Amino acid sequence: MSNSVPINSVVASFHIVEFMAEAGGPVSITFLANAMGTNKPRIHRHLKTLVLLGYVRQDQSSLYFLTSKIRYISQASHGIVELLTVARPHLIELRDKTRQTVTIGEVEADGIRNLEILRGGGAVEITSNPGSFFEFYSSAQGKIALAHDESGQLLDVARRRAALAKSGCDFDKLLNELVAIKDHGWAVAPGEVIPGINALAAPIFDGVGDLAGTISILGSIEHVAPTPSDALIQDIQSASRKISSELTFKERVA
Repeated sequence: MSNSVPINSVVASFHIVEFMAEAGGPVSITFLANAMGTNKPRIHRHLKTLVLLGYVRQDQSSLYFLTSKIRYISQASHGIVELLTVARPHLIELRDKTRQTVTIGEVEADGIRNLEILRGGGAVEITSNPGSFFEFYSSAQGKIALAHDESGQLLDVARRRAALAKSGCDFDKLLNELVAIKDHGWAVAPGEVIPGINALAAPIFDGVGDLAGTISILGSIEHVAPTPSDALIQDIQSASRKISSELTFKERVA
């Protein structure tokens, strides 16, 4: 059992958010104080912090309500669950067909976060785990995100992080690679994250054509070559198309 002690102020702030969500509309400090069994000055201190963070707003009648920032977090979480639910059968099928480790990733502000990994059970053990983070500039999944970033913001992030890491990344070469990636629909990163390991990645799109995530095959360079076989490319692109198609259908009928 964990010996960690909860931070009471954090607990209280989350309770306030929960009570406000259950109320379904603007609430007063008195309402929250009575609901939580505490005093109004304490509630007011927490509300001031939540207002500063943008999660709560005060209306003209001095009542408080939750902002869309809370709804955004909820929707983002729902999107991840939906992506995993749709993708999981296709990940299993891809793993069983290729006998390689497969992953699905989410694009974050600074890089790619692995949401799930299904190990292929081969002789080479892949050490990546769910929650693992990969840089945009040095991973196959990250290059997929950069290739489909019309704003260029992710590329700016990649440049800054590469400079901080003193990676020595050749961005002129990377830019040429991104053009090819967007054209043929897949990316590789042989030995760029783990020596001797390559990843073959493809994009997953949502119902409006935006990048919803990435799917990848991980294996030794012997099995996932720097120039992958046509069969392996067809397998991952087939899986990415199936997942994208189901996400599109769900969004249209929602």
